[in-house]
Amino acid sequence: MEEIGIIAERIGLLVTLNLLDVGGRPMLLSIMRVAEWRGSPTLRDHEHVALGWFTPDAAAELPDLAVDAYRPVFGRLRLNSF
Repeated sequence: MEEIGIIAERIGLLVTLNLLDVGGRPMLLSIMRVAEWRGSPTLRDHEHVALGWFTPDAAAELPDLAVDAYRPVFGRLRLNSF
């Protein structure tokens, strides 16, 4: 989890999304659940502008998600349907 400066201790795959990148090329995006970690989450580069903790419902309502395909994943988290 180098992007936020933690070491994942307990991690599991939630879902893999088949998407197209901005150039229209296929890509796989894996979304992981990290249940335990070492370190303090912090922004470490210029790829992201903010770091926060949200309920699945609040995350699904964020206006500026990097990928809209995240929204149904958050709904599944709320329903614990993974």
